[in-house]
Amino acid sequence: MRPIITKCLIRSLCFALVLSMMTVEAFFPVVAAAAQKHATLDAPMPFAHPLRRSEQPVGPRSKPDDIMRDVEQTLEEDVVIPGDPTQCISDIAVIEGLPDPLVGENGCGVDQPVVLKGLAQNPEMSIRPNPTLRCDFAKSVAMWLQEDVQPIARKIFDEELSEVVGGPGYQCRRRNNSKTGKLSEHARGKAMDISAFRFASGRRVSVEGDWAVEGVGDARPSQFLRAVHKSACERFSTVLGPEADVHHRSHFHIDIGCHGKTCTYLICQ
Repeated sequence: MRPIITKCLIRSLCFALVLSMMTVEAFFPVVAAAAQKHATLDAPMPFAHPLRRSEQPVGPRSKPDDIMRDVEQTLEEDVVIPGDPTQCISDIAVIEGLPDPLVGENGCGVDQPVVLKGLAQNPEMSIRPNPTLRCDFAKSVAMWLQEDVQPIARKIFDEELSEVVGGPGYQCRRRNNSKTGKLSEHARGKAMDISAFRFASGRRVSVEGDWAVEGVGDARPSQFLRAVHKSACERFSTVLGPEADVHHRSHFHIDIGCHGKTCTYLICQ
């Protein structure tokens, strides 16, 4: 009888042990899932951070010209950068470099100032008074007189120009000599005024007196001035003449100022 009881007890214990193990195995996944969910809910959210350079969206990049133009517009071109006037060399122009940059008030100044005295050859041509200009503009003016204006004089009058009468070039002032407003390109050495032309024969053609054709007189002076005005519009960014406004009835104004965001807008009046 005792062996039978012992076997029964052993079987009962084994059955209980197996049942408890099955219960634990079924219970552990539930506990693990709950613990994982609890940890997820309690975990702190990561802080927001800016995109790294490699993660930032790639867009169109500014062109170097645009960057330089933005800098110039921000500074309103009022910063004078020292230059070496002795490096301003021209084969056709008589140029005298100034030793130091010109620095005036309220942003006036010329970084590479030179004095343009005239053309050196084919034939010689003087400019009176000698304007003080920025180097690159002085060379552009000389090239225009040599390649455009002189041939127009030969074509219309069959003679050479000997002298160009104008203004001082650099002047620290605002546009149209106003008390307020933007600086004139004269204040940066990038503008020049021309009031008359003198020929080898002594003939004198003035902007104020010969622009308009009156009566049945000689039309050639007016033709000459209008042809010169048109040629300037093909060289410079700003050309103003007698038909522009009352401030320019007596002279041509030419400059290389920047107009528009891309500096490609031209003013020809």
